[in-house]
Amino acid sequence: MFANTIALNYDENSNTGRDQQSFLGRFSPDIVFFSSFLILCNLHLVIPGLIRPLIFDPADFIAGKWWLIFTYSFVHVSWYHLLLDAGAFLLLYTGLETRRISRRLFYTAGCGVCSFGATLLFAPEIKSLGLCGISGIAHGLMAVTALEMIAGRTYAKQGWLCLFIVAFKSLYEIIVGKMLFSFLLFGMCGTPLTASHIGGVIGGIMSFALIAWLKPVSLGTVPNNLPNCIS
Repeated sequence: MFANTIALNYDENSNTGRDQQSFLGRFSPDIVFFSSFLILCNLHLVIPGLIRPLIFDPADFIAGKWWLIFTYSFVHVSWYHLLLDAGAFLLLYTGLETRRISRRLFYTAGCGVCSFGATLLFAPEIKSLGLCGISGIAHGLMAVTALEMIAGRTYAKQGWLCLFIVAFKSLYEIIVGKMLFSFLLFGMCGTPLTASHIGGVIGGIMSFALIAWLKPVSLGTVPNNLPNCIS
């Protein structure tokens, strides 16, 4: 029933299937922006001393550095951290089924807001450690990708599996208090605040559900000649 509902409300992308998307077609303005901003916010890896002004620190934010709420997601503490987080984010973002820039940005913003909110609520260490990295948003986009697969039906089983994996991983991390497969971090990713991951997943699910719920309103009356398989 859940799969039927999101399949009915899901925005099919005309006749453009996942396998039909050209490589060059992925380089839309939003992707160019995110890629450029990631480079800009990580110049400290080339020019030492630039990292503190961009990491979110509650004290700095209260003191008036409002831009930290926008930059912290793109800042990373090492090249390894950057490759892990940014690589996953760009792969998932460019792989989203929807081609609407506004919708992709909405998903990203939803994941980011919930990831940030969960970290503030459930990770008091943020006061002493600060916050940076885009892994929370990446986890959320993984959930969105899974829901798109479920809605598209062709890969529904794989979608449910992906959703279970990212949800289980995020729940495990916040319960245990450390990253799953933390040994792969090699001490090069700072101190992960795992609450950001479960927050991102919740944000991805909520954003996708909201779009699925609002779509009939934006499209008007649902036509009567829909196939019986989705009725």
